[in-house]
Amino acid sequence: MPPLCTAGYGLATMQMSFFIGAMYLFFINSVFISVATYTMVRFLKFHKKEFIDPARELKVKRSIAIIVIITIIPSVIIAYSIVKKAVLERNVNQFIANELNFSGIEILSKKIYNDSSKTRVEVFLFGPEIDNKIIEVAKSKLPRYGLNNVELVLRQALVKDAKQDLSMIKSAIIEDLYKKNEEIIKKKDEQIKSLEEQLNVYLQGQYPVKDIASEAKILFGNLLELSINKSSVMNLNENKLDTLTIGYAKFKYPLKPDEKKKFNDWLKERTGAKNFKLVVE
Repeated sequence: MPPLCTAGYGLATMQMSFFIGAMYLFFINSVFISVATYTMVRFLKFHKKEFIDPARELKVKRSIAIIVIITIIPSVIIAYSIVKKAVLERNVNQFIANELNFSGIEILSKKIYNDSSKTRVEVFLFGPEIDNKIIEVAKSKLPRYGLNNVELVLRQALVKDAKQDLSMIKSAIIEDLYKKNEEIIKKKDEQIKSLEEQLNVYLQGQYPVKDIASEAKILFGNLLELSINKSSVMNLNENKLDTLTIGYAKFKYPLKPDEKKKFNDWLKERTGAKNFKLVVE
């Protein structure tokens, strides 16, 4: 599934490298799952399918072998290139750490360029100028790290007082991070304030049901349950959204019509709702 999902994404976004790579991975999975299943079945000595025509059996075996070989060759090439790249990266890192560790020099970054003929490594340094003899000595040590055909290029940012300038750069970076954090905190505070305002609006729309129920119980001793909520009502005839306050009350004994009207008028007055509807059980 993951390769097919990636292939679908590549196809949808017209990134054919994604699509081809994912489909190749799906093909590898399918082929080698089949080969592994065939190998296990033969190992367990299950009954083998018998061909009436030996020539057809040979043709099937050859087809399977060709498909497996065709599938293996690109994967081996890709795996070799990945391993080669990883080894090169490791050797370059070791060389830089051991041979370019000059006093007062900061290594800012490195870039590795792989051309068809040779590999070029560019290292960006910050600090006082390095003598050419020292650079040549460092380059002569490349073969020790398996970097025989590697061209080393040093890019130097020259300064008079590297330590002072480096401290200034670090201070500038810290100041920049502080400013960015301040902006992030400010945005978070604005979001919190907005959410608090929305919460206050929501809470303002709620009624003190506990207090109203206590008062109602004194006036109507028969009351068992009380609920009051605001609801949004869409008037389809007028295509207008309005607010309706709904009161739900449950009594121990049924109310008489005049008592129900009295209770409805009292609740409407107590809540101050313009649109009020009472449901009595």
